Amino acid sequence: MFESVAEGSVEQHFQTSAYYSLIYFHIATGVVVILKRITIIAVLFPLLISACTKKQMGIFAGMATGVGAAYLATKDKDRDTRIKAMFGGAVAGALIGGAVGHYMDQSDQKELMIALQRTPINKVSNWTNPKTGHKFTIKPISVVYKDKKGRRYRKATLWGHKKGNKKLDVHTGAFYF
Repeated sequence: MFESVAEGSVEQHFQTSAYYSLIYFHIATGVVVILKRITIIAVLFPLLISACTKKQMGIFAGMATGVGAAYLATKDKDRDTRIKAMFGGAVAGALIGGAVGHYMDQSDQKELMIALQRTPINKVSNWTNPKTGHKFTIKPISVVYKDKKGRRYRKATLWGHKKGNKKLDVHTGAFYF
């Protein structure tokens, strides 16, 4: 009626069960840690972004655009070349994005998104911000692309002219919308 079990196999069974329990515990603990980090990022990111000035947002957007453009330009190159180009793109994008972002507000960003969606290749779209008097021109130089994450972007040149300033800021790169 009852099978006899060898003493070693019962001991081995308990050791194996304890081993798997320990593995499951570590996996569950790791998942919890990751979820906590994601939650912290999800809560803090909007707070950090809302605390940014227009210039800081421009720097961030410029860096992202510069890195994206450098990646696209060097995606068939070796890893070191791609990293160097992306670093250079981030620096150049930060400088240019900081200059344009310093005076580009939300209504200008909305106009930019609309222009990127509607303006044909090599045609320009202009707008003047009625609140600030700043002038912008965008010229898409490519069709709409999608990156690996499904986000849409176009390569374009953006000119920005701050009211009362003789300097014209120019930025060419990938613009996401």
